[in-house]
This record gives sequence, structure tokens and C-alpha cells, in this order.
Amino acid sequence: MDKLAFNASVFFGSPAFPAPAIDTSVSVTHSDGSGLAEIYSDKAGNTKVNPFNIANPGQIVFYVDPGEYNVTAQQGSNVASWSNVLVIPRFPISKIDSGTSRNITNSDVGCFTQFTNDVPVTLTFDIDSVTILDAEIHIINDQSKTQNLILNDLAGVTVKKPANLTQTLAPGDMVTMKLVEYTAGVSATWVMFGKTVAA
Repeated sequence: MDKLAFNASVFFGSPAFPAPAIDTSVSVTHSDGSGLAEIYSDKAGNTKVNPFNIANPGQIVFYVDPGEYNVTAQQGSNVASWSNVLVIPRFPISKIDSGTSRNITNSDVGCFTQFTNDVPVTLTFDIDSVTILDAEIHIINDQSKTQNLILNDLAGVTVKKPANLTQTLAPGDMVTMKLVEYTAGVSATWVMFGKTVAA
């Protein structure tokens, strides 16, 4: 999946002037308080130093994975900040996965994932692997046979689903998983919507 762009204009002072490129530093942190975020210089995922100095006066540009971020620009005593910035794909992205397991992360948010393997697929939900409250992921079965999903919820995670941990997805059916509660490092609750039956 391509990295997602963050673009913003930044002005300081009164009257306002564009933030100078020479000494305006920008830092990007996770909004859950877990520290500096990994950022990139382009959608291909080439790493960018964090914090960094802006390249053009008044313009902040970087790329990130889907998530929620705080962005701070500073030049001397001048500070501008953006809090709890939600960065998600503008349009749903389709993914094809031929594996038998997948750890669900922020990169799956807003995506429609189709598994092509005939054996049961294990989806693992870890406590801090998705940090966007109300995030949704979608699993679709485009095969001509049923697809078994094994939902693996690790410590601190609750996945609310019908009957038991293994769900059967009929041909043409889709389910949505929604993160309805999240406290960093403490707990996460997912709810499954859609048509499945217990395997």
C-alpha cells in the first residue's frame, strides 16, 4: 500500500508570514502518546528523518501510514500545531492476500481484503496494531467456495463476533470489523458486522 500524504501550510506572527525553510522544524508524533512516528519522503516509503526542517517556506509535506498523528512546527518561539490528525485512504483500497494469516494493522484500515487461499485464514488483532478509533476493515469472499476466518484476539483485545472464534464467509459475502473502543496499551474492542455463521 502506498504511503499517505500530509500537506499543510504554516504561517507565523502578526502580520502572518510563511514559516521560513531554513530553521522551521516539524515533528510528527502518534496521538496516543507513544512517541515519534515513522514518516516518509514519498508514497513509495523512502524514510524521512523525524523531526525535519521544511524544504519550502510555509509548506509542510511528508507521508505516513494510516493513523492518527500530532504535528508540530516550530521556529524559535513561533509554534503551530495540529492535534489528532486522522490520516486514512481517500478511497477504499482493494487488497489480495494469498497467505493463511494476517496481523491486522493501521495499513488495513478502510481496505477491502480478499483472501485467495482455500485453507482457513487467521486474523490476529493485537492491542496497539490499530490505533484509529472507529477504524473499519472489510473482508470479502470473491471465491466460489466458503472461506473460514479464525479471529485471534490477543491480550487486552476483545473481538465481538457470533458464536465462536471461527466464522464461515459464504461466496460473495463480506464482513466489516470496527474498532469501537481503544485505550493505548490497555484495551481494544472490535465488533464484527455482516453475514457469517459459526464454523
